Amino acid sequence: MLRRALPLFALALPLAFSPTFVVHDALADDDSDEALDEDEDEDEDEGSRTIRYRSRTEIDFDLMDVDADLAPPNPALLPSSRSRFQPLIQADGPASISATVGGAQDANFLDLQLEEDHIPRPEHFTAEGILSEHDLPVAEDVACDQLLCATGQAVELGRGERLLAQPHVDAIAQIGFSSGLDAESWQRPPLNIVAVVDTSGSMEGEPLATTKAALRLLVRRMERGDRMTLLSFDDKVRVQVRDGGSPELLRAIDRLTASNSTCVQCGLERGWKEALHLDRGSEALSRVVLFTDERPNVGTTSAAGFQRLLTQMAADDIGVTTIGVASHFGVELAQAVSTVRGANLYYFEDLREMRRVFDEELDTMLVPLAYAMELEIQPEQGWDLAGVYGLPGEALAWTRDGGIRLEVATLFPSRDKGGGIFLGFEQTGLDPRPDRPVASVTVRYETLEGRTPRSELALPVVELDAASLGLQRGVALVDAITTLKAATVAHHDEGDDAHAWELLRDLEQRLDLAEDPALEPEWVRVTELMGLIEPLVDPSERRLSRRDPVSGLPRR
Repeated sequence: MLRRALPLFALALPLAFSPTFVVHDALADDDSDEALDEDEDEDEDEGSRTIRYRSRTEIDFDLMDVDADLAPPNPALLPSSRSRFQPLIQADGPASISATVGGAQDANFLDLQLEEDHIPRPEHFTAEGILSEHDLPVAEDVACDQLLCATGQAVELGRGERLLAQPHVDAIAQIGFSSGLDAESWQRPPLNIVAVVDTSGSMEGEPLATTKAALRLLVRRMERGDRMTLLSFDDKVRVQVRDGGSPELLRAIDRLTASNSTCVQCGLERGWKEALHLDRGSEALSRVVLFTDERPNVGTTSAAGFQRLLTQMAADDIGVTTIGVASHFGVELAQAVSTVRGANLYYFEDLREMRRVFDEELDTMLVPLAYAMELEIQPEQGWDLAGVYGLPGEALAWTRDGGIRLEVATLFPSRDKGGGIFLGFEQTGLDPRPDRPVASVTVRYETLEGRTPRSELALPVVELDAASLGLQRGVALVDAITTLKAATVAHHDEGDDAHAWELLRDLEQRLDLAEDPALEPEWVRVTELMGLIEPLVDPSERRLSRRDPVSGLPRR
């Protein structure tokens, strides 16, 4: 049971550097409504001047017209004012800058499947998406004094703590990443943003209205030194504004309308070209932000095709953030994005959630922290690797000496989330060496400047009550993720709904006892999935009690 946890560790180190950037005063008021010709080149601004990057201006959302043309929110979907969970801890101190893996950054598509009474497939449960929704601070013995510091620990699982779907797993470890960047003083570098907006017929109505609201927020969150170009696409691409000021961009956003078919490939390829145009002679980071419901019917329509295109853009140092909107958005693009350098993905079912994320995470969601991280994990004597949870993509392979090599395409900064990767270990026939870790880990990554630091760490075994909050909470989340997947495998692939229902019943009881409010989304997902599967199970096959009917003892 998750009863105790260590407090959050807060970084107190100052920034080791205070960079300056050559910027353009690109957001000066501009009364022109006319978009530049698509093939017109712009002269370099000879009036560039060097400034020190300033803190962003806080936004009063009450003064913003971001709700225009949107239906009022469904009261049934609003969060309850009373949680059935009690707080596990009260964290003190400022949040630190940590790092999270790229790829899917939420599990909102999964939640929409459940809300629409669809039983998700196993691949809809992206571990990295679910883990990214949670604050999972890692254990830190000393403050990090470099860009990234990998740290971790492991806990052995008692009989009542074993994973429901993988009872053979004897220990769970967390590898997390902290940073030497100070949360209070860190500011993102200037950005060259190319907003690529899907205006095809499937975006008509609320999807486009939500997208337009997101674009208004994006424009109003731009800072001195940022530049932005706005494109729209259906079966053709239109340059609405190239390198425009705020008034010009906002007027162009209001004019967006939906029609025709969808060529996402066309929008991305033109966005790539425009990003290279903004990047020329600039010290800012260039990024394409794609808004789409991911229903392409013209040009490239496969996930593999998009992956190739995003990889080509990454080779030119053009990162891509995909913003998924509407119920049509699927997992195929999320899986393709997960393995691409500099790419990440968010899904927003409604304006409320989009507004929260843009307000809290916009600075970090558009700025990579490191690339091409490689982790080589070597189990110690007496341990074998039995599971990897939270690694986006398929970049993992066994080594010759029984270890495993994991690759993470991109890490992004995060102000308040520990995140990380979780590992399952199984004891072998050999007795583990006393007081030895479950594994050793070698970590390499590439900085934005091209340096390749290397470090090593061990994963020591600690008592669950003494483990970090991230590991304590992570054990429960790994249990939830693996059990949810196993239940959907039982339903879709094995036709065993009774087994699926029993797994979910046991998981619901565990989450109910955890008393951690952060686990409430998982409890909701479990109960909703139980409700969908229960009518498929004969009442005689549903046992509400976990106790043996003869002995009265709980099952082992």
